[in-house]
Amino acid sequence: MTKHSIVRSASAALMVLLLSVSASPAGALESPVAPDPGTVAEEGGAAEQQAPETDGEPGAGDPAAEPEAPGGETPAPSETPAPEPEGDPAPEAPAVREAPGHSAEADPEEQQPLTEAPEAIDVTGTVVVIPDEAEAITADALGGEPAEEPGVRPGTVLVATDQAGLVELDTTNSGGVLEAGSAFSGEVALPQPAIEAVEEQIAAEGELSTEEVAETAHEAAAAAGTALEATGTGIDAPVAEAAAVKSHPVDIRYMGGSAQATPSRSALQKIITDSGAFWKAQSNGAISSMPIASYSTLSPNGSRCDAAGLWNQAIFSMGWTNANDYLRSGRHLVVFVNQGCGDGVAGLGSIGSLHSGGVTWVNLGLSGEAGHLTNATAHELGHNLGLGHADARLCASPAVDSSTNSSGLPTATGCSDLEYGDLWNVMGISVLTEDGKIPALGLPQKKMLGVLASGQMREVRVDAGSSQTFTINAASASSGLRGLRVSTLSPGTTFFVEYRNGTGTDSGLPWSDGSTSWSVSGYPSPATGVRVLKGYDSGVAAGAKRSAVLSRWSNGRALQYLRAGDRITPYGGTARVVVQAASGSTARVTIQGPPFTDVPFGAKFFKEIDWMKSEGISTGTKTSRGPKYQPKSSVTREAMAAFLFRMEAPGNFKAPASSPFADVPTNHKFYKQIAWMREAGLSTGTVRNGKRYYDPSAGVTREAMAAFIYRLEDSNAKGPASSPFADVPRTHKFYKEIAWMRSAGLSTGTVRNGKRYYDPSSKVTREAMAAFLYRLKH
Repeated sequence: MTKHSIVRSASAALMVLLLSVSASPAGALESPVAPDPGTVAEEGGAAEQQAPETDGEPGAGDPAAEPEAPGGETPAPSETPAPEPEGDPAPEAPAVREAPGHSAEADPEEQQPLTEAPEAIDVTGTVVVIPDEAEAITADALGGEPAEEPGVRPGTVLVATDQAGLVELDTTNSGGVLEAGSAFSGEVALPQPAIEAVEEQIAAEGELSTEEVAETAHEAAAAAGTALEATGTGIDAPVAEAAAVKSHPVDIRYMGGSAQATPSRSALQKIITDSGAFWKAQSNGAISSMPIASYSTLSPNGSRCDAAGLWNQAIFSMGWTNANDYLRSGRHLVVFVNQGCGDGVAGLGSIGSLHSGGVTWVNLGLSGEAGHLTNATAHELGHNLGLGHADARLCASPAVDSSTNSSGLPTATGCSDLEYGDLWNVMGISVLTEDGKIPALGLPQKKMLGVLASGQMREVRVDAGSSQTFTINAASASSGLRGLRVSTLSPGTTFFVEYRNGTGTDSGLPWSDGSTSWSVSGYPSPATGVRVLKGYDSGVAAGAKRSAVLSRWSNGRALQYLRAGDRITPYGGTARVVVQAASGSTARVTIQGPPFTDVPFGAKFFKEIDWMKSEGISTGTKTSRGPKYQPKSSVTREAMAAFLFRMEAPGNFKAPASSPFADVPTNHKFYKQIAWMREAGLSTGTVRNGKRYYDPSAGVTREAMAAFIYRLEDSNAKGPASSPFADVPRTHKFYKEIAWMRSAGLSTGTVRNGKRYYDPSSKVTREAMAAFLYRLKH
């Protein structure tokens, strides 16, 4: 198995071993050893005023916090059923309405004055990093007056916003690229003292600009001993400074051996010439050339398999007195040997940086023709440029990705990065191709090297509800858009999308013909198609820039490619890649965001909640990154009215001139929907002191929900002779409605101690409501 080893020399460089493989006639590649797989707001319709609901989320242990699943169990209720006065159930006490949430801000020149305190301010700006340094020394330590504690400690990350000044960045709950200079988009949540201060100022002045709100909020937060914090997503600045252009001279030293026929000088020089042309193209000219500066044949002083000894000998023979100086000279030393070293290693290379230079060792003894090792030589020169290996991420089926540690390695059980496993990348496993073609460097590593040309990669930001389609050229193409860099909502992480069609510099690989039958022992199978990758610039190889291609599962096989109709969802569920087409010179790819910021792909009840949005039944609450659904929050009675109205109300319904409920004025944001509930006979409300109330902010109980839906369906079902639920006797005021929920397959209840319960007084969560309505319509 390929491995890392520390080769001790004057340079003390980290050397990376590379394993080579050869193709068998059957089309399978074998490596000597297989690698170890190591509720709040519900928006109204377009014609209605929008505002969030005000219910908080249920507490831990509250049965409403966990909706029932078909045939599953839900937690026991925290309260017992209690009869209610009349009509559909009313809450024990009317809920207190909280301040409404904010909506996305307009462009600065279009912003309107604020007449009520927002809960948050949408912000854009730039990430500012205060580096970690030595501990600050106070005046106490110097014997003077005590120093005031600094407001910004070393290591703090800030956002210089366009709307709210400098604010601290909550890196734990933010995503994307949070590096110095990154563009930022998100929101600043206002703590309660700030909201109260803004409310007082609005009461005194009538209206405030966003800047005045921010200034007041800063002052109030500081007075309360806290600070404003931003959460959101960072994206690299769209235009990066181009890498410096530099020539990389190469010194060739052939150290002999007899494992294969003796190579000619021209054959070895061609390996370097071809490798140099490859890296010039892959670096977009940042490496202007790799001219052969010197060539010599030397008899080794020691073993030809001792790379460090050979490097020292070669460097000193050129007149350098310090090997470390050579490693920093911008030159490359390539030592070729023709020896049977016994471990199957094709080459070694020192890890450097783009223009540092370095040393490499290539073993020609593995192949009958020197030219077959062009790929391996280019790979080792890639290490000199600062590149690590191109790996493959493999997780136990059906998973495709994982959270990672600080080194970028997967942390989920059953997931690992297989070293060299990216079989389309020069920095993956070396394939001894006869034509000397070198597969293209992957998009993440090009990005990390800083060598992408303008227009070669597009930055894509994924928000909830977004869907963006792009046409990309192959990674081996010489022009046009070659891939995407996708920044997602937290907890998702940035990923890359590229396309391999087996043409150009990729045409030398056995699987470049489009066949899907190739396999490499221990690695996910390669073929032409779209690929999704991650990039990591620190950790496992002394800071080398490595990548990992994601692998998906199909019919028991792990595949590192996608064809038309295939899709993959990287870690976090905050973005999905769907391949529309992948043939010929281009691929068409759609990058989708989840329907709501808090309902990732694959979430419980995702299908049902996604249906709610696609049908226009729920639009969620606006945030800077798209709407949020808040699935664990209780459904309020006004939200329930909005759901049912959008699902069933006639398009020509007009609200009456006078309200049927004492607590729902005609200017209520959901007046039309609530009035329809009364006129349609879905809700009678409750009568208190001679007046009829709807209690719009109260949470919907399960018994009320049963009554609403029963009436909505105009059911005439009678209650059965025996109750399907232990806690719903035949004398219960909503017995027939609840029994119908069971017979209609809308609710299975929960089983406890061998008995089935409905928990009629428990509150209904928004995700459970989505499930009930979905079942009703399907």
